[in-house]
Amino acid sequence: MRTGRGGGADSERVKFPTLNEFINICKNGQKQAVVELKNQMSPMQIKKLIEQIKKEKYLNNTTFISFDLNNCLTLRDILPKSSIQFVTLVFDESTLKILARKKIDLDIEYCCLSKKRIDYCHSLGIKVNCWTLYDKYIAKHLENCGIDFISTNNLTQD
Repeated sequence: MRTGRGGGADSERVKFPTLNEFINICKNGQKQAVVELKNQMSPMQIKKLIEQIKKEKYLNNTTFISFDLNNCLTLRDILPKSSIQFVTLVFDESTLKILARKKIDLDIEYCCLSKKRIDYCHSLGIKVNCWTLYDKYIAKHLENCGIDFISTNNLTQD
């Protein structure tokens, strides 16, 4: 296990699970694993990551996300049926057309979305996830607009 320090002087020591430990936590809790590829990775690195998840027999319950479109495209080439989301801060129609062609979903900051944009994505066959949303009223609004997923740690009234 890797360890690190939290954000403040009084914070406890934090332990980060390995990929295998994370997958097993998800497996034991019967939860979808969301694996983010933070940096641009080579196809060989991506294949190694996929093999680790395959060994745990949890590939069908794993969603891959990345800010790097090339990572998403490589994942799609290797995994034609897996759940993949491109993470972005920008709602860009030319990028959406690539996502639609490659059957990659959108993972975008919630403030970039509207009903019109969600409907447009759906018209292209793209599911939409928003992040990182903490306000339950905005979450309800986006739910009414047809959002597919919401990433959050905790929804509050504020």
